[in-house]
Formats: sequence, structure tokens, C-alpha cells
Amino acid sequence: MLLINTADLDAGTAVQLRAAFDRVLAQAPALLELDLAGVTCFSCAGVAALLAARRAVHGAIVIRATSHPVRRLLDILDLQPVFGRPSTGGPVRRP
Repeated sequence: MLLINTADLDAGTAVQLRAAFDRVLAQAPALLELDLAGVTCFSCAGVAALLAARRAVHGAIVIRATSHPVRRLLDILDLQPVFGRPSTGGPVRRP
């Protein structure tokens, strides 16, 4: 299942993102793919929402595309390996 987000992912929108994740994860997808290429602002609240989704997913979660702000923060926090690198495209299984 592919989830595309084109809004900011910050404290003001993290609640909506978590609600979207809840709706998608209720369908128990084997793979959840995220397209975050349209995200222009990405904060720790967005990171927390992504990590909560990763904990809740029953299969794999991978980020297929990122914008510069998303990529930069994931790199700073060393979270690219957790969600897979968009350039390689391989899903990362939960431990």
C-alpha cells in the first residue's frame, strides 16, 4: 500500500498523519510504502509519527521517495537504514 504525503510533517500536522497511518494500518498491509517527496517541512514530530507507524505495522515499511528536509533529518538521526534508502528501494523488515 502506498501513502503519499504532500503536507508539512511537523507538530501541527503530526496528528493528521498518525490518523492516516491508523486508517492504513487497520487494513494490515504486508508492505507500507511512503512517498514523502512533497514534504517541505519535517520536524521531530514527523519523525515520531513515522516511528510510531513502524512499530505498528505488521509487515514492512519503506520510504520510497523523500524531499531534502526529510532526507536531511533522517540522515542526521541515522534513521535512513530503519526505513530503507529511497535510492535502493528495498523494504526493511521489522526486527
